[in-house]
This record gives sequence, C-alpha cells and structure tokens, in this order.
Amino acid sequence: PPAAAPLEAPPAAPPPPATSTDRSRRVMSLRSLRDGTAYATAAAPLDRDSVSGAAFVYVDGADKSADIKTVVSNKETGCDVGDARDGYALAVNNWETRDGQLTLEWGDATTGCRKLASGPRAVVAPDRWTHVAFVLSPTTAALFVDGAEVARERVGDRRSPQRTQPLRVGQYADAFYPFVGNISGLVIFDGALTASDVRA
Repeated sequence: PPAAAPLEAPPAAPPPPATSTDRSRRVMSLRSLRDGTAYATAAAPLDRDSVSGAAFVYVDGADKSADIKTVVSNKETGCDVGDARDGYALAVNNWETRDGQLTLEWGDATTGCRKLASGPRAVVAPDRWTHVAFVLSPTTAALFVDGAEVARERVGDRRSPQRTQPLRVGQYADAFYPFVGNISGLVIFDGALTASDVRA
C-alpha cells in the first residue's frame, strides 16, 4: 500500500483520529487540508469491493456557498455510467444546498451517482470538528457522524470499484466541489468496518 503523505498542519489541533483495532486493513492516512483551493492526491484509487473511510472534518462557517464540500473521492461528478464514475465520494451537503448532511455517492452498473445521505437530524455543523465515516460493501452502504450510525441502506446493484483513477482528498477526481475548511486524520480501509471499529 502507498505510504502516508503528510500535509500542512491544521491551525488548531484536532482530536486524535479514530483508528480501527484491525490495523491490517489500514491502507493510507493523510493529514490536514486547509482550504478549498488545496487538495491531495493518492498514488492509487484506494478502492476494493469493500472499502471504509474515516476523517475529522471542520467546515468553514464563513463559506456561505450552497455547494457540495468533498471530503474524499476517486470518482468524477455526474451520473453517466462509465469508468470515470466508478468508485465513491464522501462529502458534506447535498447538491446546491448548505444542509450539512453527510453524503456517500458511488457508481454501479446502472448509474454513476447512487447516493446515501445522513438526513437532516445528523448534520455536520460548521466551525467545529466532526468525525465522519463511511462503509461501502457489495451489499451495504453506511454513514457515521461522531461515531453514531446515521444512515444505512442495502446496495441493490453491485457497485463498481474505481480501478485506475487516483483518490483525491478535498475535491472530486475531476476537481469539482472543493472542501472549504480542514480535513484531518483521513484513513481509508480495505474492508468493511463494523460500527464498533468506527467508534474505536
């Protein structure tokens, strides 16, 4: 697996990132993304049939744009079926909103934008550190906010993992929907974490 790539430290120290007790599934860790114009790219897609991820995010409350704030993605935007839209994207806000919902989008055999959202009662509030996590397997998608499972659904069509496009932190793989704020302690896991793994 690729080695961790450190980025600039956040302006204030975040809480320590959550990690799985099963370190054998750890694929990569990136630290600290400062603003919406910066991003980091991994050397690989970091995707499997089952994949999980977790990070601390700090959404900048001064940013009033009604837009998706991408935490991590290895897919391009759009709903057309195809290799560029295989993979996954974890973000804050639904399209053209500032609703604060955590969203997970993935591609499958019928669409490039299957989506799960946390719902209005489990939002990522601005100007505070929030721990977010996702689990995506051939049968299930799940989202977690501050260790609590906030959404889960059955994955109807087998999803299509990204095989070639590198993982990007802070925006979609085609450079749309930048994150404005800070991302820290990002970890991508090869495999489906359990709820207790996410809370650990």
